[in-house]
Amino acid sequence: MAGIVALLPISGWIGGQIWLLDLCNHFQAQYFGFLSLLVLWLVIRRQFRAAAIPSLLALIPGVRLAELWFPRVPLKPQTLQVTTFNVYGGNNRYETTVTWAIEEGSDFLYFAEATPEWIAELSKLDEAYPYSIDHPLNGSFGFAFRSKHPFHLTDIQSVGRLALPLLDTVIQTPSGEIRVLGAHPVPPATRFWADERDAYLAELRERAARSNLPTVIVGDLNATRWSHAMTGFWEDGYIDSARGHGFSATWSRENPILAVPIDHILTRGLGPCVLRSTGPKLGSDHRPVTAGFDFRPARETD
Repeated sequence: MAGIVALLPISGWIGGQIWLLDLCNHFQAQYFGFLSLLVLWLVIRRQFRAAAIPSLLALIPGVRLAELWFPRVPLKPQTLQVTTFNVYGGNNRYETTVTWAIEEGSDFLYFAEATPEWIAELSKLDEAYPYSIDHPLNGSFGFAFRSKHPFHLTDIQSVGRLALPLLDTVIQTPSGEIRVLGAHPVPPATRFWADERDAYLAELRERAARSNLPTVIVGDLNATRWSHAMTGFWEDGYIDSARGHGFSATWSRENPILAVPIDHILTRGLGPCVLRSTGPKLGSDHRPVTAGFDFRPARETD
């Protein structure tokens, strides 16, 4: 049993270019938890030699999970806070979400799956967030963007055969300009959708490379950090805001046993992430993610 379970992360690691095998990459926490329970069960039965097998195999997902805890991020003051939340189009807890967003107080927020109804309700944020970009769509791929700071050079590109929107803008924060890309590809539920997700993430990566500004990528990327589709971002020097802050699943909250972290805040050139939290249940099948950064002008860090 331990050998069969351990084959899943190995298959995803080695064969992640095949979409079905890449699905095996997402459940590292589940593999580690199951193998750990096997170890405990065998130890209770005093089968110590047998327990050595799942103990060693647990190192496979354990090493990949350890990247989220180490190295620990030193405590520093935050100067920029970012939130991303897939609100889920069928969710009608508008007031709760608006109240939570105001209390969270991030500098900017990206809402995936914003339907026309959600866009109308999010207008209640206008006083706290006077700058907005709305791209309402019926279904699952509209978005809303709210910012306390002005922005310019905004572009919404249609990506792939499904023509899904990709937000690209530059925000003028008190600490300097930053590039923000808001993304939401399709989930890899079929081979076609997996190919579309990978093409979308490849385009996201290519667009992000067009600027030397500090960059933030936010959204429901429908991929965990271990997915083959995400490796290009690590090669380009992006930092997962979860690193150093531990494991926290963001979807699906209805199934905690199989829940995985697919909602991301990735950065490059922004400084360390000094705070990261997964928000409360707000009626969506996702949880919001908030990250705070020690982002200061270059003259302050010289």
